[in-house]
Formats: sequence, C-alpha cells, structure tokens
Amino acid sequence: MKPFYKIVLLCTLLLWQSNGTATILSGSTYRLCNENLTKALTNGGSTANDVYITAVTPKESDKGQAWILTQGSDGYWQIKSSLGEV
Repeated sequence: MKPFYKIVLLCTLLLWQSNGTATILSGSTYRLCNENLTKALTNGGSTANDVYITAVTPKESDKGQAWILTQGSDGYWQIKSSLGEV
C-alpha cells in the first residue's frame, strides 16, 4: 500500500469513528467505501506485497475489497488485506 493511501484511509477512519456514526471493532473485516457507497478500495485480489490499491464498484465476490482493521496499543490503526500478508 502506498503511503498516501495510508494517510487518507487513516484520516477517514478516525473522522468516521470520532463522528459517532460507526464503531470500528479492532480485528474485524470491513469493506472501505466512499460516502455514497459507489466505490470500494481493492487490491485486485492479489496476495503479493506492494500492489496498487484502486477504487472500484463494490462487489461481494471481490475478495480484494476485504480489509482487516486492527488498532495498536499506540492508538494507530493498521489496515491489512484479508487475503494474506499484503
């Protein structure tokens, strides 16, 4: 994942959680979508490291759209593909 995406995703998640509109459960799997749910982040189903992340139409069958969100003891969130060590 490129650093720019990490910053944008982290800021989006923190705003989402701080606005009280959702509770993020550490260690759970989520689809990361834009506000109107027309685009979701995907790694294209890749299990390789250093792949490009793109925004596509949300689709249940796209396993690359499943992300595990884990909060560290320092308060920062880790975003990891559910497909393996991506």
